[in-house]
Amino acid sequence: MGASDDLVVTKQINTSLNTDCATEVALILGCGPTVYRDYNKFITEYNGVPYTVWAVNDIAAYFTKRIDHFVCIDKELIAPIKELRRQRHGNSDYKTHSLDGSDVDVTWNYNIRVARNSGLLAALAALHSGHKRVVLCGIPMDATGHFYELGARTKTDIYDTLINKSPWVSPLDKFKSRIRSYSGFTRKRWGEPTHAWVHGVDNVA
Repeated sequence: MGASDDLVVTKQINTSLNTDCATEVALILGCGPTVYRDYNKFITEYNGVPYTVWAVNDIAAYFTKRIDHFVCIDKELIAPIKELRRQRHGNSDYKTHSLDGSDVDVTWNYNIRVARNSGLLAALAALHSGHKRVVLCGIPMDATGHFYELGARTKTDIYDTLINKSPWVSPLDKFKSRIRSYSGFTRKRWGEPTHAWVHGVDNVA
């Protein structure tokens, strides 16, 4: 039996705020170099479609439009990123998510043995928060680096190895009808959003 069949996710809510999803579509904003392009492509092609924004790691500080959730596994980075977002006048009424600890709004645990990856956590959290469709923006999971870096990484980079790709494939293939991506390895794996898929015409299991 594969990891995708064995996946068990538990959620601990540490806040009185409502953490339920408000839309069918969730946009997961990562730190890949195409994050802004991917986001703009979605809002241009699907203008008027309601969506919820889940920001992963550093993009939460730099993306100053509204975010609804902030996901970061490295808990020592949460406070500095929140402060930088405040300085940039981004909204502050978002929920924080991590893997452990009561000083975030929502604590997640899952039983699969994977590399620590905030993008993976965000995708799983969105799916298990009730979103029917998840769109990955700037989460290529390849060697193209981050939006804040100059130039692409080399092919020896850790994120271009099978050990880092497989943690995405195993748990998220279970939800492959509910995931789409605009860039990189994840786009090749699950494809780009289509009008039928975004509007719920395709069968979403």
